[in-house]
Amino acid sequence: MMNVKRYFITGASSGIGEDVTKKLIESNYEVIGCGLEEETDFKHPNFYYFQADVTDWQSLTLKLKEVMTENQFEKIDGIVTSAGVCGVAEDIYGTTEERFAELFNVNVMGTYNSIRAALPYLQNGAIVTLSSSLGTKPVKNCIGYSPAKAAICQLTQNLALELAPNIRVNTVAPSYIDTPMTRREPEKDAMRQALVANYPLQRIGYIEDVTPAILYLLSDQASFITGEILRVSGGGHLR
Repeated sequence: MMNVKRYFITGASSGIGEDVTKKLIESNYEVIGCGLEEETDFKHPNFYYFQADVTDWQSLTLKLKEVMTENQFEKIDGIVTSAGVCGVAEDIYGTTEERFAELFNVNVMGTYNSIRAALPYLQNGAIVTLSSSLGTKPVKNCIGYSPAKAAICQLTQNLALELAPNIRVNTVAPSYIDTPMTRREPEKDAMRQALVANYPLQRIGYIEDVTPAILYLLSDQASFITGEILRVSGGGHLR
């Protein structure tokens, strides 16, 4: 399988990143994945997982290099930066300096570090970042998360210019998605009800809504698309 496509996925141990990993492997691709967990429940001969913190660029780079070297991999064909943290219902009075820094460090620096670590192996292909519909417009009581996700949108478009013509860079911007991470949010039931009332499609999103958008942007079908912000929001951005 010398010519099989290979992808690097961060946040691969749960949520959207895990689902993207499974779908790529179902399509007979190889996935190098990382996450905070030491091991993952999902196992497959074509899944090469390692534990890593995306905020630690040096460690992330070293571990990725080890996987590439040990398996005699020369290249990867795509990157998906799924690792991140939530931060909704937080206003300027209740958001500490440490919390604000965490939202930017994990979401923005984590995205930057992941791309920078994997870029030497990506001569041609696609990068898909994970931003948020909350990063595409001002949102009340989202003082750290919304600007952090907006920064990912801007980073994506900057990279689209910088890495063209051989590498395409796009971002998927979901609204509220039912994931293991969002299920841990305080007062999630009340939040979901309020969001559903605001979404034209009258429901929250699910992982299965987001994964196809990511896979499309990775694919050759999107070969003339770069620098785009693809909202998967149930129309929530319209209000």
